[in-house]
Amino acid sequence: RQRQMCIRDSYEAWLSHMNSFLETIPSDVPVYLVWIPHCSQVNDYYVNNLNSLGATFEDKALIQQADYPFFAQAKKDLKAFTNVTQLNPLETFQANDSVDNRLYFANDPHINNNGNVVLSDFLQSKILAHK
Repeated sequence: RQRQMCIRDSYEAWLSHMNSFLETIPSDVPVYLVWIPHCSQVNDYYVNNLNSLGATFEDKALIQQADYPFFAQAKKDLKAFTNVTQLNPLETFQANDSVDNRLYFANDPHINNNGNVVLSDFLQSKILAHK
């Protein structure tokens, strides 16, 4: 319960900063928020690697959904900013990560070169399609 309150407090602080920041941007200037997925959201390969290092996950299935709670809440909370487009590459990462093409380092939650290529292609296609 205390962990959930800490997460909620962190989210509320983030949201306050985002609102303050976005209010300074003219409404005719496009803003793109890119949600880089944590490796544990992509598939069980990374979950298992992190578990072997001592990590625990409360609800793996929930965070691996395309509309996971943090993203879903951010979409609701920032919808008043019509110039803001939120880009979520989770499904693209899930579709492109495989045994032969890992997008993250094995025991590190950062994307590797393959992940950067997939992210770059995703962003280019979404931003160009949005214009």
